[in-house]
Amino acid sequence: MDGVVETCNMSRDGVVETCNMSRDGVVETCNMSRDGVVETCNMSRDGVVETCNMSRDGVVETCNMSRDGVVETCNMSRDGVVETCNMSRDGVVETCNMSRDGVVETCNMSRDGVV
Repeated sequence: MDGVVETCNMSRDGVVETCNMSRDGVVETCNMSRDGVVETCNMSRDGVVETCNMSRDGVVETCNMSRDGVVETCNMSRDGVVETCNMSRDGVVETCNMSRDGVVETCNMSRDGVV
């Protein structure tokens, strides 16, 4: 995955989110715009545990993510709101079914340089 750019076009309750993500070794940087708000995520991966310290408009978000085979579970706290993401990865297609404060979010993401 070194040097591979990943682009995710995600709709969330009618709001389009675009993520341009670069991966270099174990450090992943995501510069994401969401409804005009820029979100920066510096993510480290150590084994199957992934820790993301993300700032979003002055709000700190911490994500502790575990990966087990192709199933990824993310329990994320965001300003006191719990977000649960169950993500499956199959080849270059990634499907994320995420609930956030009762709102369902679906992300269809391509990897390996294919949008």
